[in-house]
Amino acid sequence: MMNRHTMKLMNRISLIAVCSLPYWGTSLSAVESDLDFEWLEGDGIRYTTWSGSAIIPTESGEWSLGLSWQDVGLEYRSTGFPVDIITEDQDRTEQLAAFELEWSSWISESVQSRTGLTVSEGWGSHTGIWLDEYYRQVWKGRSINGDSYEDPSPSSLGLSQTVRWDYVPGTAQLLVTLGASRRDIAPGYEFEVEGDRAGELVRGISRLTDLSLDISSENSLHAKLKIRNGLTVSKTTEREERLTLRSGANIALDEYWVLRATGVYVRESSDFEAKKWSFSLSEKWGQNGQCMPRRVFIRIPGRLSSPTSLQMLIPNWKPWGGRWESCGMICSSNKDFA
Repeated sequence: MMNRHTMKLMNRISLIAVCSLPYWGTSLSAVESDLDFEWLEGDGIRYTTWSGSAIIPTESGEWSLGLSWQDVGLEYRSTGFPVDIITEDQDRTEQLAAFELEWSSWISESVQSRTGLTVSEGWGSHTGIWLDEYYRQVWKGRSINGDSYEDPSPSSLGLSQTVRWDYVPGTAQLLVTLGASRRDIAPGYEFEVEGDRAGELVRGISRLTDLSLDISSENSLHAKLKIRNGLTVSKTTEREERLTLRSGANIALDEYWVLRATGVYVRESSDFEAKKWSFSLSEKWGQNGQCMPRRVFIRIPGRLSSPTSLQMLIPNWKPWGGRWESCGMICSSNKDFA
């Protein structure tokens, strides 16, 4: 459940940002804002996300503010005998609140610098909820030597620095991003049968540090076709380096309809491989929004550890869903959505 202190902090930051507009030399009439809603559901898993953002221009650059709230619903189902004879079916809902702040300015006519801060508290992934529900049912309240189960409080803090280069102004751009984050997660639990702590319950790591380098490009090959490609190399505490490849295309079918397709491939050592395909069809409604039904396909043949790992029991997810995007105070008419 969301910590009320975190919510108060986010509200105060947002209030300070809005009240500081006169100091920045910006009036409310110059602010661009939008409100988005997204829903994805399938295989007993549901994501519902509300998000809003605002772009505040100043004489030397612009501030971008973002707030989001996400509900994650999970129908935990025991796999039963012989793998799991302890846990029971349980429906569970968790929340995630996030705040984003970014400052951007143009170093030259074709080079832009962006510095970002992200703060979140809550559960952002159904896989973490599934694992925590398993450990909670198995170990909470058990009289056993060693560590005891503790209710987790997931949160994260991240910093990023991006340089954008418009090497073909208005048509093609290259982005390079360095990122660092600290995440408090739900730890795993394991009963040791050998070693110094044999006969004890051992709690796993509850705080992770991430370092990443992301290189991506966007190219408008045609007035109705935009291509996106990206590569990310990341390193997380006590894990091997992870490689993520992304590729996508936006195709404008006519003045109002846009087809979006995205593919993602992830690999970490020889034990983890994941693939994801996402398709969406959006329609522009007037000048103030667009509706976007979505279909996502996810295939994860491997996991982070051996084939007998508990993580192998987490169900693969193939959701259906939709997204609504609505522009607010200022929304310029733009018929080229590619």
